[in-house]
Amino acid sequence: MFPARGLRPIKSLVLLAAAAGMLATAACGGGSAGDAQNTAGATQHIAMAATNSVPGLPPFVAKEKGFFAEHGFDVELVPSLRGGAIMQALSSDSVQLVTQTTAAIALATQKGEQLQMVTPNTKGIPYGIVVSDRNPEIPVAPPGTAGWQATIQGLKGKVIGAYGAGSTFDPVLKSMFVGAGLQGTDFTNRSLTPGGPELTALMSGQVDAVLTDLSNANAITAKGGFRTVLDLTRSGPPEVTGMAWSGLIARVPTLKQDPTFASRVQAVFGETRAFMQDPANAAELHRIAVEVAGIPADTPKLDESIATQASLLQSGFTQAEVQQTLDYLTSTGQLTPQPAVKPSDIVEAGVLRT
Repeated sequence: MFPARGLRPIKSLVLLAAAAGMLATAACGGGSAGDAQNTAGATQHIAMAATNSVPGLPPFVAKEKGFFAEHGFDVELVPSLRGGAIMQALSSDSVQLVTQTTAAIALATQKGEQLQMVTPNTKGIPYGIVVSDRNPEIPVAPPGTAGWQATIQGLKGKVIGAYGAGSTFDPVLKSMFVGAGLQGTDFTNRSLTPGGPELTALMSGQVDAVLTDLSNANAITAKGGFRTVLDLTRSGPPEVTGMAWSGLIARVPTLKQDPTFASRVQAVFGETRAFMQDPANAAELHRIAVEVAGIPADTPKLDESIATQASLLQSGFTQAEVQQTLDYLTSTGQLTPQPAVKPSDIVEAGVLRT
């Protein structure tokens, strides 16, 4: 899954698991109604699929620091579920929680699934564009919603390694090129396997740039000869930097069966977020990443990547943020206009802020 040490794979807008990027987890309630319901004083067993990556760190932190147990969950973190398999497992009710993008929730809802985000994850598309120093003319985008256009204009005619044409990142890039006054066809999207192949393609000149998650971007630039020119959580149009990117989702029947489920999950990851965002816990987070999550100790810029990931974790999304995200997904062709999806259709009330 991770072809090069320290490099993590890109996830698509619809199928991101965390990277998603981004946290890519799923929780299994044992398949019986009794397992899925938490009675007073009882401990509920759940199994969550986890990835050994910086975006996948929060559930490892939550388990190691006892936040799951504190709120009545006996959690087992297991590997294996990836991408579409996660959504299939949720749809079949073999898992009860998954971390996915808002795009994935909305698309599944349009197909008739009854899903809701029960706690937020990250805001802004957690990806960056990395270029080789062979292209010094491409400027670094300043923070904010102005100035990023010059960076995109510098990429005109370039080959960008990302998911191929027709993927969910293709319309994101096209919309940004159009927003910068160019044509959506003014670049070539070269499909790359995330991780090591991105670095190889950059080094060999097969591509001029790669669109990759921020932890991958850190690992690539640490090699020398490369730089991140656009961080989509900090620079870009507001619908990109302000995107309600991802969260933990559950089936509506699960939430109806146990009315405390959503609030307990929110409490677990609220404590996790607070712990990860406290600079005093940097050493402990490094230990958990290496010793518990199994992230290689020599991952380039590991502590920096953890701090970046922590800063993206959210306590909630506003209704306006979710609506803006849905509008953007529709305008770029990732969702169809009908059936219409509203913020309240896909986000639990405890997550939506006014």
